[in-house]
Amino acid sequence: NSGVLGAQMHSYGFTPFLILGPTFIGNRFGLDQISGGAQASWGQLLGNDALTAWATIGKNFRRGVDLNSEFSAFYQTSLTSVQNAKGALSPSLVVGGSRSTINSLVDLGTLVTQKDTLQQTIQVTIDSQTVLVPNATIYENLSLQEEDEFKDVFTDFLVGTQFGIGRSQRVGLFYGYRNYKESLSGVQTVIDSTRFFQTVDGTFTDITEQIGIDTPNERVALDDFFYQDLTFFKSHELSLSWSYANFKPTFDQFLNPTGGRVISASYRRINASVTDSLSLSVDLNQDNIPDPTVDEVSPALFRADNRKLGINEYIFSWNEFLDFPGRSTMSIQGFVGYKDQVIKEPVQGGGTFEGAFYYPLRYYLGGIGTLRGYPYFSMAGGKVAFARANFTFPIFNRSSKELAPFIFDKMYGSVFFETGAVGNAAKLSDINFSTKPFLSDWGVELRLQLFQNYQIPMFGFFQVAFPTETTITDRNNPTETIEVDDFRIYFGLTI
Repeated sequence: NSGVLGAQMHSYGFTPFLILGPTFIGNRFGLDQISGGAQASWGQLLGNDALTAWATIGKNFRRGVDLNSEFSAFYQTSLTSVQNAKGALSPSLVVGGSRSTINSLVDLGTLVTQKDTLQQTIQVTIDSQTVLVPNATIYENLSLQEEDEFKDVFTDFLVGTQFGIGRSQRVGLFYGYRNYKESLSGVQTVIDSTRFFQTVDGTFTDITEQIGIDTPNERVALDDFFYQDLTFFKSHELSLSWSYANFKPTFDQFLNPTGGRVISASYRRINASVTDSLSLSVDLNQDNIPDPTVDEVSPALFRADNRKLGINEYIFSWNEFLDFPGRSTMSIQGFVGYKDQVIKEPVQGGGTFEGAFYYPLRYYLGGIGTLRGYPYFSMAGGKVAFARANFTFPIFNRSSKELAPFIFDKMYGSVFFETGAVGNAAKLSDINFSTKPFLSDWGVELRLQLFQNYQIPMFGFFQVAFPTETTITDRNNPTETIEVDDFRIYFGLTI
């Protein structure tokens, strides 16, 4: 009976969650959103089969665009063990996939204005009668505004095997597939604030309302897709990875891992197709609208110029956790990523969106997780080096503090220093280190474990990071610099 019971799949729980924050589309922000969802997992009590699935639905703040969504599922099962003289290898099969849809709106504001002054006789219609207005002065004031709506769909699939070597090492071999699509529609509106004046007996009078003209008035000049369901990035990837992890088991390991080491190395071959730039459709009619074709009844204004790439990627990371007296820990972390090709950057003044769609291939530094003292996406390139030193110490870890309805079980403080750089040279030897490529920051952090109503475990953090540089290069225009905030704050709470 125990064998039958162990082979059955049992529910491990259902966890709802709520998220507030911005969405990300590659290397740009979308809209702030509130999203809710749930995660559920199932597994065998005495086996290795496990299934985890989650889904979220998000609503953008203050903007009338479609809902965002994400659906993901991962399944793991044991394969037949391989016996040898030194022991046995027990590989497992991992299959998973996700699909995420993000809608965002970008208000470009006024693109162009036209102002002029004309003096002439005008013809208007008042009460169904045509009237000539002599000695009229026209102050023409036209502006063109644009609002773009993006819809991005990210589809990922993964299948492979992994197995342990002893208690501390794991090896994995995986195939991955990525397919990213984007639709862009734009609405261009002409705002007409022209006013009419007339000189009668030496008096200069505003007659705009008298001649029946409402101002300002709006007229839609364009409401169409620039491109629709554009597959701007697609890749087939094969990766081989190795990892080593060994920690001293402690009661506060989640908040303060100590006395251990984590090392990982991986190789990935990426065969990708990327949209290099967009070109205007050649078959436009007299109204600049694409003519229907056999394949497309309503073709978009722009079409893709795709490029195929074959890239080798090498990644290595080392995390060392040194045990200090008084439950304190010094952690030193390093990460290096290398792609053996130059990843094309956005070209200022080049073709339409030239270089913009290469963002899935770049490394980024900035924001939570890397250089916390700088904005997200402050640095980007095809090669990256990052290091962090962190000293963690207990504030309290054995006597709980109560602030109803929460019970604070453990709290730790940390002081950290981070530095990192990216590059996009063809080879490491081509990087010019005299240009001061590294950015650095330092900061403090609180980590805490708490319970709500004595039952629900929760983990939280509060971080303040200070940059060492006051200006950085503008990622949207490399010829300019932007000022960096004096400090940045991050906080979070999770179950």
